[in-house]
Amino acid sequence: RKTSKKKSLLQEFEVIKRFLNSTDFESIDVLDERIGEVEEIDAELRSRIGDLNLRLTSDSSFYKELRSALALINDKVFEYDSKKKEAASNLDRFSRLKNDYVNDIAKLIDSRMAQSLIGVESRELSTCPICDTGFPVSEIQERFDISEDDKVSHEVNSLKRRLRDIEELLISYRVQISEASIVLDDLYSERDLARKMIDEEMESSISPYLSERDAIVGELAILSERREKYANILKVRNQHNEIFSQIEKLNLDLDLLKDRLCRLEDEAPSLENILERLGGGLDSFLEHVNIKNRKGVSLSERTFLPVLRDNEYRMINSGGMRTIMSIGYLAVLLEAKLSVNTNLPSFIMIDTVGKYLGKTTNFTDTDSLADTAEDVSDPSKYKNIYSYLIGLAERFENANKPCQILLVDNDLPEQIESEYQGFVLKKFSSNGLGGLPVGLIDDWDEYASAQDADFNDKKLSSKDDGSMIEQ
Repeated sequence: RKTSKKKSLLQEFEVIKRFLNSTDFESIDVLDERIGEVEEIDAELRSRIGDLNLRLTSDSSFYKELRSALALINDKVFEYDSKKKEAASNLDRFSRLKNDYVNDIAKLIDSRMAQSLIGVESRELSTCPICDTGFPVSEIQERFDISEDDKVSHEVNSLKRRLRDIEELLISYRVQISEASIVLDDLYSERDLARKMIDEEMESSISPYLSERDAIVGELAILSERREKYANILKVRNQHNEIFSQIEKLNLDLDLLKDRLCRLEDEAPSLENILERLGGGLDSFLEHVNIKNRKGVSLSERTFLPVLRDNEYRMINSGGMRTIMSIGYLAVLLEAKLSVNTNLPSFIMIDTVGKYLGKTTNFTDTDSLADTAEDVSDPSKYKNIYSYLIGLAERFENANKPCQILLVDNDLPEQIESEYQGFVLKKFSSNGLGGLPVGLIDDWDEYASAQDADFNDKKLSSKDDGSMIEQ
């Protein structure tokens, strides 16, 4: 894998190398130097802009005074323009009121003239405006001495007095408008003069600063582009060097791997030594279980299966002995992990530990005479298997190494169960006696029936048009 990665990096390295050679890219040191020069010039130009801003601020005091004067003139223009608009508004309003008064006076004079020509209407009775009760007009005339003609004359005189007052107001508003217009004309002239002087001041004093500043900003933009160009070239150079560094690191890793491989090849145990060690472990297991006549115990160099009395596992007639040999074989493979590194998991699971060991019967694939000769139904052998596996697990625990052994036993003897009660994790019953859960195999029929019922509930039904849908 590392060799393949190195080959890929070499190809990439050569591609970048050809590109750099064809474009005459400068070296990393030269690029760093050029970037440093650009940054120095950039800092100097920015310092010049700062000085220019300070000079611009100090040299524009007259410009500031002109701006202040212009602001004051604008405020005055707003003030007198507001006064003029207010006077014009009042002038218009009172002019309309004057017209109303003139019309009213004319109407009153016309009504009096009409009465003198036509005559006064004689009315004997009149109606009260409040209670709508009729009463003689003569009674009112006796109490009030003002005649109809006197009333009209009085009203006309009142309107004429108001008309004179309005005339005076109109004259006053016209004067205000005239005065405001004169002041505004002067203010407009002053404002135009101030604006002209500001423009001249900007052209004479500020424009040179702005021209110089624009030139510096243009140089800064060119420097920025130049720096970005150098930075991009530097990235390519750095990438090239990074690939070279990765290749060098891979070379070191490959050298280390080759050294480790050589040491492994030199230090690797021979197949004979491994089989001899496992065979010795199997013999120790059989001794612990108390198997008699332990001759020719080993692992086959051809099939790597356990051998007893020079007979391979498959040639052993006793089913009980095959069970013991199988358990011992798994145990010694697990036990090897205590001393050497292996690729096997630290886990074994054995189902039906008591098969052919006197706990189960009615098997046809065993020789009963051989079972009797081996005395495999001896309860001590059964107990010794458990004690060996528990001891093996404790050795793993003492070595602080992971290990797990699961044993499934259909008929655990009471003596073993009472002695190793702490190791019993779960119990099942084929018929649920004693409140025990039913085992996964024993409740299969019930589970399958439940599955069939669930399937029937989801069976397909037909729609009116004959197409099938899921219920």
